[in-house]
Amino acid sequence: MIYTSLTPKAMKLCFAAHKEQVDKNGLPYVFHPFRLAEQMEEKALERVEKYRKAIVFRKRKKSPDS
Repeated sequence: MIYTSLTPKAMKLCFAAHKEQVDKNGLPYVFHPFRLAEQMEEKALERVEKYRKAIVFRKRKKSPDS
């Protein structure tokens, strides 16, 4: 999330506009974008780790010491 001087004002407006809404799990809907962002970040980190392991594996396979 990008924070600027307008972020707190925008968040207050968002919370006021969606205060009565809930998602299908009964959680405040206003937090839905934050939950999605967390999931996306976790998946991105998982991909980075997967690629890192693949690179290490390839380097070991190509290494003349093997």
